[in-house]
Amino acid sequence: MTDVLARGDQVAEVSGHRAVSVDVEGLTVGVPARDTPILGPIDLHLTAGARALVTGPSGAGKTTLLHAIGGLLDEESHDLTGHVSTWDTGVNIGLLQQEPIHSIVAATCGRDIAFGPENHRVPRQQMWSIVEDSRRRARFTIPVDHSTTKMSGGQMQRLVIAGILATDPGLLLLDEPISMLDEESATAIRDEVARMAHDRTVLVVDHHPDQWRGILDQVVELTDHGTLKHIWDFEDYLDSREPTETPRHAVNAGETVARAVALDVHRPQCDDVLLRGVEMSARRGYITALSGPSGVGKSTLLRLLAGLDAPADGDLTLPEPGHTAWVPQNPENYLVARTAADELFASPLVAEDADLRGLVKTFGLTPILDSHPMTCSGGEKRRLAIAAALAQKPDLLLLDEPTVGLDDDRGTSVLAAIRAAADSGVAVVVSSHDPQVIEMADEVVDVASYRLPDPAPAQKPQEKSAFLTTINPLVVLLIAVAGIVGSLFVRSPLIGAIGLIPAVIMAPMCSRRVKPVVVRTVPVLIAAVMLVWTTLLLHNGFTSPAVWSEAIRQGLRILVFVLPGALASAAVDPTRFGDALAQQTPLPQRPVVASVAGVVRMGHLGDQWRIQSDVRNLRGMGPKRSPSSRIKYMSSMTFAMVLYALRSSEVLSRAMDSRGFATATQRTYAVESRWRIRDLWGVALAVLVVAVPAVAAALIG
Repeated sequence: MTDVLARGDQVAEVSGHRAVSVDVEGLTVGVPARDTPILGPIDLHLTAGARALVTGPSGAGKTTLLHAIGGLLDEESHDLTGHVSTWDTGVNIGLLQQEPIHSIVAATCGRDIAFGPENHRVPRQQMWSIVEDSRRRARFTIPVDHSTTKMSGGQMQRLVIAGILATDPGLLLLDEPISMLDEESATAIRDEVARMAHDRTVLVVDHHPDQWRGILDQVVELTDHGTLKHIWDFEDYLDSREPTETPRHAVNAGETVARAVALDVHRPQCDDVLLRGVEMSARRGYITALSGPSGVGKSTLLRLLAGLDAPADGDLTLPEPGHTAWVPQNPENYLVARTAADELFASPLVAEDADLRGLVKTFGLTPILDSHPMTCSGGEKRRLAIAAALAQKPDLLLLDEPTVGLDDDRGTSVLAAIRAAADSGVAVVVSSHDPQVIEMADEVVDVASYRLPDPAPAQKPQEKSAFLTTINPLVVLLIAVAGIVGSLFVRSPLIGAIGLIPAVIMAPMCSRRVKPVVVRTVPVLIAAVMLVWTTLLLHNGFTSPAVWSEAIRQGLRILVFVLPGALASAAVDPTRFGDALAQQTPLPQRPVVASVAGVVRMGHLGDQWRIQSDVRNLRGMGPKRSPSSRIKYMSSMTFAMVLYALRSSEVLSRAMDSRGFATATQRTYAVESRWRIRDLWGVALAVLVVAVPAVAAALIG
């Protein structure tokens, strides 16, 4: 690990235009759900160039303090008093949030890294060299055109760090920056933070301070009530800590609960094979740890063991349904109830009269039992999710990064609870980078040993882009509007049928794959059929040719009206569309960019729906056969998605503002949007969409 300069030398080298002092006076932060503040009062002074670790028990308010210092708390949902000096300076901030998915703002990796430079009006000719340099420094090797939604938590963490490096911030606010990284990646990130710390002010939240020896020089310790306990010299703080002991037991393995033999594992949402020939078993009384670098496939393998995905090949033996509990990497996806107390009993697999007081005590849940789970800290959510999983008394317990966000005391108690679960006869499989977890495990599976190399770029089939994906998105929008105009000429079923010819021509121009076209076409066809059916019912027209003719005309008119726009949506990339609106129209730039970021975030809803549906099914909360059960389930899932969208909007705004968006009234763009000759063919297609039904109406009448 890189050692930085001694404190005295470092102060002398601080560049005044970057590093800033942080003065916190009487800061308190409250939220509507709690009567007492979740943080404060805090009085704190950090000199320019300070390198401080923020520590304290899980739920002490460390994350809130970082957000408050950055001026990133929404005043509508937080009651703020006091003052922080950075609120007035307009300092350039680099923020890494606890769940890295909440810091991603763009659809592709390259554009996400470029977001900060765009806000700071870096010239386009310099931007991509900054992106490449930031990727290198963050050890982020995924291609710039890769989707930001198709990555592991550790890969997302490196992407966000690359985006922070690209903004060259004067104040670094890093919330558990290496919690989901393997040791090699974590070392690289620590080295980069050490390099940047020479002329920046750095605050890091981490529950493993030993990893920051030689990089950070102060410790800001909070109490479990969210007040300032003490400011330490870093080495003095390390000396004051008592060593933690990893829970151990006498190994007594029982029967095999799950077994994988010669198992081949698909890449997520892909037909390619990620892992080849996996051999492992989960036995009662045993803790099996899945180890390996970030993105190697540990979480993907856990999903197979949970029975959520099918293997590509091989034999997989699993417990009977209802006997497996799975807590995903993001604990928010596990939580479904209105209070923490209700969460423990939410699953019908938990007996109504179950005595869960032992779990409440072990996991330290008493202070939050009456709180809504989504108002809790990241560590509290994780403890609650694991406790709720154990309340089901599963035969197979699957945990993805169970110690992230937990302080030593809470982490030790959680590990002890996991050890106790294994001792009681549960088969436990844990995916983790935490050395304590690996040390506690009875068996370690090196997932990297089964990983197939990523296919070389030259080996990937290069398919030709569909025509409409290559033209200006504003022309595609024009085609959608043309369908509305064309529908005005549909005066008979025959004209309607003729008016669909342009849509038929368009279909292969929207996507080279059939699925995106079908996904957008089928709902429109269903709507048209429903309109025909409704018209016949309302007019008692099942035996009337005139009513049939009108009903079919109405159905075809809807198709002419909607189908071009629905098909065109398959060809429109939100980022390209936003670039076109911002660069080629007089619309204000910030609302356009914010809307595009919101659309990108909406793209996460599909994944969230899938994960939360998987969680509910494993918890015995899936829909039953009756229509009322299905309606209740869909209503519950929809409400959960609304809550996720509302929460996402807040954290997304925080992520964007931390990268300069709050003041970016004028921006530069990493990709230029311009008009080209081929766009004229798109205009011609828009004319055709209107002309075909118009000419048919003129000729037929």
